[in-house]
Amino acid sequence: MIVFRASSRAEQPRNALRRLARFARSCSGTQDDARELLIELGTIESGIADALSADCDTVDDITAAFRSAITEAAGVLVAAWDGAASAEIRASLAATATTLERIATRRLPDAVAITTPEGYAYYAHYPEQHLEAARAVV
Repeated sequence: MIVFRASSRAEQPRNALRRLARFARSCSGTQDDARELLIELGTIESGIADALSADCDTVDDITAAFRSAITEAAGVLVAAWDGAASAEIRASLAATATTLERIATRRLPDAVAITTPEGYAYYAHYPEQHLEAARAVV
């Protein structure tokens, strides 16, 4: 039997996005950095999406902007995983940071509930596994 504690924390989206943008601009661009950025961004995106549309999933300008940011952050992880040149990774990180800074200027909830990503926290389920699984079937 696997037992874990469901937990959440309150987060101010603007502060979280600015913190992630600073991280993207200052990190070294390792695979671990890229993974951390992607997972943390996903948790914030989820909290904001839940706050904006608790009853059902919707696509609006905020969720579309987050989709772009997640896609950029995933691109950073793919580049790091594939051993891309550090200049390429830094350029992708800068683009992601710019997108996050733009989202932070949008109309966002004052606070959201951020939950622990269960797959990563409790089951050692990482984005690279999705990448390799997709590559295996394409």
